[in-house]
Amino acid sequence: MQHSRVDYDWKSYPLTTATGYEIIMFRITPKVEVLPSRGPLLMTHGMFSEASDFFTRTDDTALAWPIQLAEMGFDVWIGCTRGRSLTEGHATLNKAIPAEM
Repeated sequence: MQHSRVDYDWKSYPLTTATGYEIIMFRITPKVEVLPSRGPLLMTHGMFSEASDFFTRTDDTALAWPIQLAEMGFDVWIGCTRGRSLTEGHATLNKAIPAEM
């Protein structure tokens, strides 16, 4: 298995959108300075996937894509959009109570 030159950590940032949906942003951070930053990079998953899918690999010898990008010097952020297992909340709506028409 290919190993990273440094260890990485992550932090989650819960956010509420202007429309009340509760989403999460994740930031991948090296535990030590790797390279001068090449700037922020936002990764967002597709309609039927989740943020964790970026870490699923078919080649166990390769680093996950977000880690490869972090090793290149990018400040990697991963957005987890609404309606995923981690982001089903809403500030005022309750999905257990049907909306009245």
